[in-house]
Amino acid sequence: MSTREQDGGPVQPVKRSGSRPVVITPTAAGGKPAAPPPATPARTIPLRSTNPTSSVANVVTRAPDEDLSFGGRLRRNLAEVRSELLKVSWPTRDELRNLTIVVIAITALVGVTLGLLDVLFGEAVRLLTTSGL
Repeated sequence: MSTREQDGGPVQPVKRSGSRPVVITPTAAGGKPAAPPPATPARTIPLRSTNPTSSVANVVTRAPDEDLSFGGRLRRNLAEVRSELLKVSWPTRDELRNLTIVVIAITALVGVTLGLLDVLFGEAVRLLTTSGL
């Protein structure tokens, strides 16, 4: 889709001939110029929800009779944590075992690689510093 189609403006193919563009207008049956496409109305996107019962409004605002004591806030916080943990997609036992094996294997590979590089660079530094100049 071209930018002009996204903006809702008319789309007309342009044929380049030399340095000046030539606009080719579509024709209907019988060689008459086709009617221009109807203009599409502009879309309006509301910036804010004015509905006080929307889910965002319920999350942001608190009930007027809500308990503001330490115990009430702690209870509410633990209830929210519990509800979020119920939404988590936990791995199965097989997935957990396989992913643990992958992590251990990659960790061992990185450890061996860094150990070899340490020995290699250590020997290079030893040869450079103890040369008989």
